Amino acid sequence: MRRTRAVNVAACLLAVALTSSGCQTVRQAYGYVRGTNPSCMRVAEYTAEVHDRRSFVGGADNVFVGKVQASEGQHVERKDLYSLFTVHVVTNLKGQLSGDVTVSQIGGNFNGTECLQNNDEILSIGKTYLFTTIYSKNIDKHFVAASNYGDVELSPDDVATLHSGTEPPIVSEFRDAVANQIPSKK
Repeated sequence: MRRTRAVNVAACLLAVALTSSGCQTVRQAYGYVRGTNPSCMRVAEYTAEVHDRRSFVGGADNVFVGKVQASEGQHVERKDLYSLFTVHVVTNLKGQLSGDVTVSQIGGNFNGTECLQNNDEILSIGKTYLFTTIYSKNIDKHFVAASNYGDVELSPDDVATLHSGTEPPIVSEFRDAVANQIPSKK
């Protein structure tokens, strides 16, 4: 059966209408158009500020060490797939977080396919990370500030060092960056 050009245009317009209508479930936002699977790997280009820790933390709301407690599912924000996690705050470097917070990381699993940005692995339950986040009051979530930069996994040795009351080098480096941060020009 041959599709006419009008049918193809109508299918595309319907897909656009559904994804921009506000009723965006994961399937709707990443839905199949003519049976094709969306590309799940993407690359985000960052400014030089991400590579300068003082500038990077200067644009963040919070910098903290946290242990991932649980996965809380996924959500779609502006057509991007995000994975949600409950994270227990271990140590604050910037901000006043305590207890458990919800961290939102771009990427996730769609129809059995892992969808990543900049090959940033999805957070793992039970692991400890150094997070740099941007807080959204509207939805009470802490978004990882930049893939591969805002969610640095701590090694088991780093975690043991932290639990012994000493900061591992990566945490000390970020603490120094916070102390000497360059405020963002938002």
